[in-house]
Order: sequence, then C-alpha cells, then structure tokens
Amino acid sequence: MDAKLLAELKENAEAIKFGLFRMGKNRVAAMSTHVHKEVVEDLEQRAAKLLADIEKLSAE
Repeated sequence: MDAKLLAELKENAEAIKFGLFRMGKNRVAAMSTHVHKEVVEDLEQRAAKLLADIEKLSAE
C-alpha cells in the first residue's frame, strides 16, 4: 500500500472523528450555525475523499 495514501486515509478518518466529536453531545461549547455548517461541509468533503481512496485501494 502506498504510504502517502495510507497517511491521507488516516488523516481524513481522524478529521471526521474529530468533527463528529465537535458536534456531538460531549462537546465543550455550542457551535454557531455558521461554524456548524462549515464543519458539516468539511466532513462531507473528507468522507467523499475517504471513500474515493478506499475505492482506489479496492481496484488495485
């Protein structure tokens, strides 16, 4: 497996986990609607990239 791709997979998975934590019930402070929308948009993009990378690995 390509080390760069593996690093990207890990980075995106960790970012998704952290973003969900920031929006979850255990969060420290409430987010404004604007920040919430930005976090959701970032998570959607990272999830799409993660899925594309997994598909790339599946094809190899």
